[in-house]
Amino acid sequence: MTRPTVSLKEVVENFPGSLDVLYGGGIQRRKLKSPDLNRPGLLLAGFTGEFPRERIQILGLTERAYLLHLLRSGGRKAVVEALDRLFSRRIPAVVLTASGKKLPDSLLSMVLDVARKYRTPVLSTPIQTPSFMAMMSDRLAYLLAPRRTLHGVMVDIHGVGTLIMGAPGAGKSETALELIRRGHRFVADDVVLVRRYPPNSLLAEPPPGRESLMFFMFIRGIGTVYVPHYFGVSAVRRSHPLHIIVELSDEEGPVETMDVLGIDVPKYRVKLHPLKATATVIESMALHYKANRLKDVIHLPRFEAILEEQLRKGSP
Repeated sequence: MTRPTVSLKEVVENFPGSLDVLYGGGIQRRKLKSPDLNRPGLLLAGFTGEFPRERIQILGLTERAYLLHLLRSGGRKAVVEALDRLFSRRIPAVVLTASGKKLPDSLLSMVLDVARKYRTPVLSTPIQTPSFMAMMSDRLAYLLAPRRTLHGVMVDIHGVGTLIMGAPGAGKSETALELIRRGHRFVADDVVLVRRYPPNSLLAEPPPGRESLMFFMFIRGIGTVYVPHYFGVSAVRRSHPLHIIVELSDEEGPVETMDVLGIDVPKYRVKLHPLKATATVIESMALHYKANRLKDVIHLPRFEAILEEQLRKGSP
C-alpha cells in the first residue's frame, strides 16, 4: 500500500479557509507526504535535533513574539540566523497564522528574504493557530489518504455504506435504483474511489476529475439517469464510509471478508433474484450488519440490569 503525495499548490487550492501566498517560489514542485504540521520554536531557539523537515512549518504568535524578542536583543543578524536554521532544512512551506495581528514590516521583510534565498513558499492566514492546524491536518489527511478504486455502485442504506459489486450486466445499477426509490441514498456509480483514514475507516466517493458525472447512473434499457432530478437532492451523498460489500452472483455463499487497503470489509454474496427481492435482501444485510454493530450498545437485558442496580443504590 503506497502513500500518495500531494503538491503544495493543490493543498492551497483545496484549503477550505482563507490562505494567501506571500511568496510562491517553487510552490508547484513542493510535494507533501505528511498530514502533520510543526511549530519550529525549538529550532529557532537553536536546538536542531529531531526536526521534522517534511512538515509544513507554522509561525504563530508565539514564534513571532520570540523573533521580535530576538530582534530587540540580538539585532537583525540574530533573526536572520534563526530563520536560516529553519529555511535551510528545505522545508515544504512556512505559514504565518493569525495574520490579523500584523507582523512588523521589518520582520516580515526578513522572513521573505530568507524564503527567497531558499525558494521556500510562505503563506498567510487570518485563522488562529490551533484552528488552522486542525483544519490543515484534516485536509492533508484527506488528500494524502491511501486510496484505491473499486467497480460497483455505492449506496447509503440506513447509514450503512454498501458497495454493490458484480459482473457486467448483473443488475448492480438497477438494484441500486430500486434502493434509492425506497429512500436510500446514492453515492457513486461504476467507479468508486475508496480512501483509508486512520486507524480503520474507509471513505467511498466518486473519483476526482469526474465532477461533471457526479450523481449520474447508467441504466440498461433507459440510458443515463440523473438521480437528483428523479428523486430529489436528499437522495444523494457526496461521500460515505464503506461498511460492507455485496456481490451479485449466480451462487450464494457464506459471509467472507475482502481486503480493502488493509482493512477486512464484510462481503456478502447474493444470488440474483427478481429486482425487488434483491433490493430487499441487500436491505436486510445492511440492517443485519448495523444490528451486530449496535448489539453491545443497545442491549436491553444489560440496560435493565444497570437500571435495576442504580435504583437499588439510589440516585448518585
